Amino acid sequence: MNFVARCAGRDAGFRSANAREPKPRPSRRTARNLTPKLRLVFFARAVSPPHRSGVDNSAHPPKNGAVNIVAPTLRRARSEDASACLALVSGVLAEFGLRPDPCGTDADLADFDAAYFARGGDFVVLTDAAGTIVGTCGLFPIDTARGAPRTVELRKMYLAPALRGAGQGRRLLEWAFARARELDFRRMTLETATVLKDAIALYERNGFRRDSAAAHSCRCDLAYTREL
Repeated sequence: MNFVARCAGRDAGFRSANAREPKPRPSRRTARNLTPKLRLVFFARAVSPPHRSGVDNSAHPPKNGAVNIVAPTLRRARSEDASACLALVSGVLAEFGLRPDPCGTDADLADFDAAYFARGGDFVVLTDAAGTIVGTCGLFPIDTARGAPRTVELRKMYLAPALRGAGQGRRLLEWAFARARELDFRRMTLETATVLKDAIALYERNGFRRDSAAAHSCRCDLAYTREL
């Protein structure tokens, strides 16, 4: 054997010794001897497709009709929102057996400028991805006399059923506290009804206390107050 052949033989033997042989896949008989946790991993690997780098799975549409949840947008109310806000408020009231009063207690929803903005208050809405109004919250000044503690009433804090329990009520309440302080109010009041148990629990968790001396609107039987 010449020198070239000997070198070629040694090189081939080196590659063979260092080549990584594929590991045999455990058989189903082997799987029977595994613990339940390892058995689950074994079968998951057996049926999983090979990984392909460079694929952005987040860009794929969700399966089984699932949708991506997007937090509602919080913005100031506009005049064209009036009818949608009244519809939301009326729907929630009806859900709890309370009667809407568009010509009295709920008349403030017809004109945000006159009822809120021009008086030094504010009103905001929550809108979903389609632009539908799914939440409302207002700050209505009720005591702005010189020398008296400036008081604002929390009004029309309502949420569509799908948003309840998802932190959006707390979000509206935190906005109300921060915005009232920006507007230099020192006290916040609200009126509510006994049937609105979840709302009452939210108010009490966030520092509101019962005010038995306060007057109530036609559909409310409880009043609360909180220092800011």
